[in-house]
Parts: sequence; structure tokens; C-alpha cells
Amino acid sequence: MNKRVAEKRDNTQTIARPQSIDQQAYFKIPIYDEWLVHAPLHELNALLPSDHICKLQANVCEDDEVLSLLRNILKASPKHAPTTAGGNIDPRFLVFVTTRGCNLGCVYCHFDGPTAPHNSLELERCRQTIDWMVDALEKHGHEDLPVHFFGGEPFTTPTLIETVIDYTNERCRGTALKPRFIATTNGFVSEARAEWIANHFDQIVLSLDGPKQIHDKNRPVNQTSGSFEITSRTADILSKKDLELSFRGCITSDSVQQMGEIAKWMSTRWHPRSIKFEPLTVNSLTLAAGLEPPDPFDFAVQWFHARDAAARHGVDLTYTPINPGEPRLSSCLVGNDALVVHPDGTINACYLDSEEWKQHGMDLRLGEVSSGQGVNIDQQRVDEVRELVKQKDRCSKCFCRWSCAGGCHVTNTYQGASMEYDSFCVGTRIITACLLLEATGCGSLVKRLLTDRQALEKIARQSTDHLNLEFSHV
Repeated sequence: MNKRVAEKRDNTQTIARPQSIDQQAYFKIPIYDEWLVHAPLHELNALLPSDHICKLQANVCEDDEVLSLLRNILKASPKHAPTTAGGNIDPRFLVFVTTRGCNLGCVYCHFDGPTAPHNSLELERCRQTIDWMVDALEKHGHEDLPVHFFGGEPFTTPTLIETVIDYTNERCRGTALKPRFIATTNGFVSEARAEWIANHFDQIVLSLDGPKQIHDKNRPVNQTSGSFEITSRTADILSKKDLELSFRGCITSDSVQQMGEIAKWMSTRWHPRSIKFEPLTVNSLTLAAGLEPPDPFDFAVQWFHARDAAARHGVDLTYTPINPGEPRLSSCLVGNDALVVHPDGTINACYLDSEEWKQHGMDLRLGEVSSGQGVNIDQQRVDEVRELVKQKDRCSKCFCRWSCAGGCHVTNTYQGASMEYDSFCVGTRIITACLLLEATGCGSLVKRLLTDRQALEKIARQSTDHLNLEFSHV
């Protein structure tokens, strides 16, 4: 068997698949004079010469053992065809956006930032939601209750968070549920608060863009003061405790070439569980600050350098849109029955403020929670949001459609978005293709690609990735 074929042969059956999935299930990616066949729903990746692709498409495979096996695998029913949930909402994840306000003035923040109102979520609404969540999870037989605190900066509402954690622990006592507390924070808190966080949380996602010069430029307190010293002190405290510490860094055109050095620095100083680098998202604030996103080709290349640097110290480098091993319809909370409770009491499917998704004609509201009436979920809205994640025209021709799944539904793949691949798509396509090649045992080929801009352009810009196969159906 060709060692470049990566697949699973167990229990392969020649069974017809639903016709509607044909041209969305098989893809081909140009790798120099060969093609990487990617069939994520069939757990198959294979690097083949061009004449083999022609034979596959023409169904002229009888005289070739490898091609016959591949065609039988592709003809079988998909092993992992992702579908949306059905029936009443089955919540698995709860988010409290405790406030939209923040104690920093990050120059690129498009999540309201320093201009946001500092109103906070009412405690009684949190209690009502926890009560509802515990009942729902017990009804569905779940054992975990993940509670994520988000903002703004959630720890500008410390009393609310303390009370919610105490109430959740008390409410779960005597049940089979185990609370798990998570927070995304800028880490700009007192030393005492950092110690408290370390003793009460299971996971912290800490926003840190790099060493002092980079971080203070991007994430100042005000015009004269940076946040690095306090944020790094918080990281020092958290890294010494028994919790899952992850760093989230924003990469700009100024910092992209330093991604490997930043990953090494983070890994050696704090040894976090994981590091996630994201390219800068352009908005009015970034334009005013003179910040530019990284070139997507540079980002993809440097991502691998950073990954390798982190791995040498036992740290995972992750990229949210990349998940080539488990086909999915959504790479975020949207469509996954998560509840995001906002300060005004609305329960949405998304972290973002409603004005952002309304601009694109989207409605991600699932219900509301009020002090007097408790939690009210609109099941029709739940069903509509579940269907929404299937409606991504730009993704229909892309080999990342079952892994990246379009990224952010609000900013990347809303209805009416351009069909052309943008910078987000380009970087994601390159990283994904290289990871798939590595999975077939072609690591040396990946190293070659990462030094060849022309070859990467061919992967990133190919207009359609469909591998057109015809099967007879019964």
C-alpha cells in the first residue's frame, strides 16, 4: 500500500450515500505536480499523481489496488457526517457576559472596549439561569456544568463572580453535576484577586500579545501606561497553580515575524497548557491606531514555526478554525446549543453584541432571563440558529468547510459575504493543507511548501476544491 495514503480500512462497505452530499464530501488540493485528496467525512487523505485523479474521476480503477480501495472507501456512506441537533435545546455550555465594560484601552478592541457601558449582569438573572441549567443538564443526563465568565473584562465585576461561583457550587451539591469555572481575562487585576482566581477557577484564557513592548503597544491602560507588568504578574501567579492556563495573543503585521520567539518565551516562562494566536481583525479602531493585520501567508508560515517552538517545551499551539480530524458545522458556540447571557438579560448564541450580527441581517437571540419570570428559551429561534450554521455559501467550494466551518458566522461567513477567499480563509487554508499533509507522513513536503510562496498561493487561491466523483446509487 502506498505510504502516502492515510485512511482507515476497517469495516469498509460499498454503500450508496445521500446524493446531496456528493460534491461537498470530496476535495483535491494542489501540491506541486500531485494532488492531496481530502475526504473528511470518510477519514481519508491521500497524495496522488494527476493521472490517478483522472482515473478516480473517470472510474478507471480496476487495475490498480490502491485506487480501487480508495474508490470503495469514497463510495461508502460517510463515517462522520455532521448534523445539527434536533428536538428541544440540549445546553452544554453556559456563558455569563458579566459586563461590556473594561479596565483597559486596547487599541484594536472591536468588542466595545473602553467606550462600552459599564453596566453589569444582575445577580438574580445569574441565579435563575444556573437553576434552569442544572435542571436541564440533569434531565439530559450530563455530568459537567461549564460556566464561562466573559466581558468586557469580567473581573471588573468581582462580587458578582464570587457570588455566582458560590451559588453554582451550592446548587450542584447533591447532584451528579460537577461545575467547571472558566474565564477569559486581560489579567489586569490586583495580586490578591489573581490569587483568588487561581484558587477558584479550572481554566483561564489570558490575553497576552507578547513581551512588554508588543503587549503595551496593543493593550495599554491609557495613553501613558501599559498593562504588561500587571498582566505578566497575574500569569506568574496562575502558572504556579493547579489550573489550565492558556494564552490568547493577537498577531499584527508588526509581530508576525516574532511568533516563534513569542511562543518560546511564553512556553519557557509560564509553561501554559496551550497558546492560541489569532490574526488581527480590521475595524475602525485598528485603522485609527495604524495597525495592520499580518500577511496571511506570513501568518501561516510563522504559525508552524511557533507551533514547533512551543512543542519543544511541551506546549500546544492551537488555532481555533483548525480541526481537520473531526468534521463539524460550526467552529464556535453558534449552533451548538450554548447559552450566552448578556448584561441586558438576553440569551444569545454568540458572545458578540447584537448590533454586530443585526448589521448582517442575523438574529442570534435564543431567549431571555428576567428576575420575575426566569429563563425563557424560544425553541423556534434555537432551531433557526441550528440551521443557520449550514448557510455559508463561501464555504461550499472550500476543503476546510468541515473543519474551519467558516470561522465566525458574524464576521466571516454571513449571508451576502463575498464568495472570494479573504485573508482569514487564505491563512486557514494553508495551515489546514499542511496539517493534512503531515497526517499523511509528508512532513518534509510541508517544510518545502512553507518556503515556497508560489506553491502556497496555488493552494490558497484555487477557486474550487471539489473532486468530482460519480457513483451509481441504489
